[in-house]
Amino acid sequence: MLPMTSSKHFTIQELADGVYVALHRVAGLALCNACIVDLGDQTLIFDTFLTPQAAIDLSLAAESLTEHPASLVVNSHYHCDHTWGNQVFGPDAELICSEATRQQIATRGVDEVRWLKENSSERAALGERTLSSWIGLDKQARTHPIWQSYAQAVSEALPRLRPRPPNLTFDKCLTLHGVKRSIELISYTGGHTSSDTVLWLPQESILVGGDLIYFGAHPFLGEANPIELVAILSSLRNLKPRQIIPGHGPPGTLRELAALQDYLERLLKRADKLLEKGPRPDKSSKLAPPAAYQDWLLDEYYPTNLRRALQFLARERGWEVEIKATQFIDYHPL
Repeated sequence: MLPMTSSKHFTIQELADGVYVALHRVAGLALCNACIVDLGDQTLIFDTFLTPQAAIDLSLAAESLTEHPASLVVNSHYHCDHTWGNQVFGPDAELICSEATRQQIATRGVDEVRWLKENSSERAALGERTLSSWIGLDKQARTHPIWQSYAQAVSEALPRLRPRPPNLTFDKCLTLHGVKRSIELISYTGGHTSSDTVLWLPQESILVGGDLIYFGAHPFLGEANPIELVAILSSLRNLKPRQIIPGHGPPGTLRELAALQDYLERLLKRADKLLEKGPRPDKSSKLAPPAAYQDWLLDEYYPTNLRRALQFLARERGWEVEIKATQFIDYHPL
């Protein structure tokens, strides 16, 4: 039987012998990237997609490609598009994440599912208003299909959804040794969420970054500390990865990672300049992205990103600033 190399939800790309990335299709129900790694005696999956439907295909692909069922499953962070597929993996699979991520899946993640199931009409109305407001806008022409797929995936996932927090946690770093290769899981705080894990394959110099890394798209900083994220990206660049897999979109290299860090540094400089006018600069949330990023996807994130930068820089100046995470279920057009 030929190995499974594609699904209606994703396509498989081989990164190295026994290392694969499942790149989400815009029209599918995966919504994020996942990775499959053959450790020789075990198979590891990194992130499980937004829907159980897509995760079933991911599980089948992993076993087809490595000849082992997935026995190690890692969640990079708690957001639903990386964790809702957890439930399809059986009791023999170890589900792994940082301790902080598990707490968030078991609390905010469970609350999110409950809210979505109990407020279907409100969710549908919110999604319709958001999508309708973007129709006809050139800036949103490319991102609009992404949110259409997101709304469809959430609706299709909810009826059979049962949140499943991982059963094995770690603090800062976990090394898993297989007969074919060893891999490292490294956890960072304050990056994309309060806890984000990357997968590092030192033998192949491959970095799987989850949503700490966006290429050609504005990152979602609604729960991030932009100052801390710059430091995290510097740390990741020091690994000198040869290939980098973001949480969404195509793979990249150190060049694209440097561009993301430059975006964040420019964001902080712009916020710093705005703060010269005082702790509450007017109309900051309505400023458009700089020209260098006009072609990047997801520019609807820019106002939130600038506001987060303003908040953290203001706090560094000693001003009293209340910093609240943008609720994921409120910010995304479900």
